[in-house]
Amino acid sequence: DAINHIMEVASSIDSLVIGEREIFRQFKQAYTFCRKHKLCSDKLRLVEQSTVKAAKDVYTNTSIGAKPVSVVSLAIQEFLKQDVDKSARILLIGAGETNGTVGRFLLKYKYENIVIFNRSLDNAKKLSEELGAEAQYLGELKDYAEGFDCIFTCTAAQDPILTLDIFNGINKTDDNKVLIDLSIPHNIAPDVASLDSVDYISIDSLRELAEKNMQFRSGNISAARVILSSHLIEFQSLYARRKVE
Repeated sequence: DAINHIMEVASSIDSLVIGEREIFRQFKQAYTFCRKHKLCSDKLRLVEQSTVKAAKDVYTNTSIGAKPVSVVSLAIQEFLKQDVDKSARILLIGAGETNGTVGRFLLKYKYENIVIFNRSLDNAKKLSEELGAEAQYLGELKDYAEGFDCIFTCTAAQDPILTLDIFNGINKTDDNKVLIDLSIPHNIAPDVASLDSVDYISIDSLRELAEKNMQFRSGNISAARVILSSHLIEFQSLYARRKVE
């Protein structure tokens, strides 16, 4: 039962987010840490090897990890569909964990022209150093004169930050703008989101897609358990041979 449980955890079946590969990375990291500090025996080395093999088999031969269920991953996926030029100026409004993840995704896809606005300039600078971006105080957004192509916003503000007046003031071209609002309540005012020149993506639509994708992943659990059962039998045989040795 214990070996079956650890295989299900590493395969992200018994996980808060089904199919999330991060739990597999954490499992391997935990084992490496324990082995480095001599906290586990050779028996647990066998467990780790068998579990890694089983988890890789599940990820390879089922679709349990397909279709993103992270709101940020889905936001980036929708952003990439807009075919935004790599030189585009992107504003991140908010410097919390969500926009930090957004920024790292943007760098992964070679978007490096990033400006971060935040109520706390210290937090903005901390994130800007990681991303190689520019940092500004949120109160300066209304006077920003450099223009933009896309905005990701995620703050704890209770009222819209990007109002129509501010949008019109900082919008320097007639090109379509991509606005992605990952906040609840929304940071982008409805009259901005409804503009013809705006491609608006909200957290509401992303959450609906995430739920559909999660249902799809859940449908792969039965197939994954069949795979794990064969690896469990294989481990029992391996362990029996090791005891003889």
